[in-house]
Amino acid sequence: MASGAVECALAVGFEQMKPGALGSIFDDRPSPFDRFESEADDLLQVEGVPLARRYFGGAGLAHMQQYGTRLSTFASIRAKASRHAANNPLPLFRKVVTEEEVLNAPVMWPGVMTRLMACPPTCGGAATIVCSDAFAQRHGLDLCVDGGAEKFVLDGDNTYGGRYVTNPSGGLLSKGHPLGATGLAQCTELV
Repeated sequence: MASGAVECALAVGFEQMKPGALGSIFDDRPSPFDRFESEADDLLQVEGVPLARRYFGGAGLAHMQQYGTRLSTFASIRAKASRHAANNPLPLFRKVVTEEEVLNAPVMWPGVMTRLMACPPTCGGAATIVCSDAFAQRHGLDLCVDGGAEKFVLDGDNTYGGRYVTNPSGGLLSKGHPLGATGLAQCTELV
């Protein structure tokens, strides 16, 4: 799209995960994430936090710091995801949880993440339509304004009865976290 070759395309992502915590499968060479991990450790100033938790918790922490987003808003998103998953016949987790249950779950990163805000690594795939700004404007598609995500969530615009139903499947928190598919799903959520 950046080259102008297409205005609308199908993007695909997939992953076959190994059991256990995320890590490198190629131990005979440096990880392309080594430098990123070192920088993340310096910025986040946390020790002993597993790789995935540093990445995703760090992203949440950055959003909190940049926009003043509260932990309760992230808990609200998790509760919404569980309500959506209850209608999905295929998630790993179908149990509906409340915002309070999410906030009261065991803490995995103080002030940033509880156990119910983490998702399990799983195998899977995803596909999405990606389009240019011009294509989106011609077809009446809009996005949140910069910094407007918390209001979007608090207004209920991310669920049934709101403007858009995001993660009707329950999302990664309910169906798992296949990395390649997750990357595509996250791009979809960001847009």
